Amino acid sequence: MRNASRLGDSELTRLANQLEHQVVDSTRMRYPDQASYPLIPNDVYSAVIAHKALELAKSILEKVCCTIIK
Repeated sequence: MRNASRLGDSELTRLANQLEHQVVDSTRMRYPDQASYPLIPNDVYSAVIAHKALELAKSILEKVCCTIIK
């Protein structure tokens, strides 16, 4: 979220905020040892949350790619 806000793009910041809200702590999603034992990311995130996070990440990537290509 901090990186998005530094770019001055309100839509990108909004998307990043939504993604952060979905995953709470992104390290738990990437690193299984960051979840409270004995939980793993599959236990912490439901399929619905994971799909929503994926869609938000795709939107962020599209936005960034469009900005770079300009």
